[in-house]
Amino acid sequence: MVFVMELDLSPGDEPPPNEPSVKETEFLLRHFPNEPGEYDEKKKFIRMSVFLPRSHDKKGLSLNREGNNDPFPTAVALLASARNEKIREFGGVLAVLVLALQNHSLTIAITKGDLPGHVEILQLNREDYDRKGQGGSPSGKQKIKEIADKLVRLSSDQLLIRIIPKPKT
Repeated sequence: MVFVMELDLSPGDEPPPNEPSVKETEFLLRHFPNEPGEYDEKKKFIRMSVFLPRSHDKKGLSLNREGNNDPFPTAVALLASARNEKIREFGGVLAVLVLALQNHSLTIAITKGDLPGHVEILQLNREDYDRKGQGGSPSGKQKIKEIADKLVRLSSDQLLIRIIPKPKT
């Protein structure tokens, strides 16, 4: 069972109607730039920064459900849809098995996005990432980096995480 949550969204932000629940056997896609900090070509694994929320990931880390453009995008279609030209030309796509996320107790929320099948991992959000620690407790950044580090360690198991297409060097 995958943790899928209904969000309290503003008008116009509602998830698409009748979108099927996320299954543990699905892969979720995230594109990333071809930068030295994102992918280690020699070791064939992603870096932690791929799982860290960027400024637009306010409520959760943004991913898309993988499909055959039926209606969910393929990895190639997701890369082609990137807003950043450098990502479209030189970037890569990470595909992570939902079960791997579930095993880390991460919540996946179906949300509205540029492409069908947009989801967010709620625990990996920018608001928490920017939050300072209080009274000796770890900061939000520390907590999110710990989760991201655990997910990166999965990249050695190609049944859980794939890199497609391979970033150009």
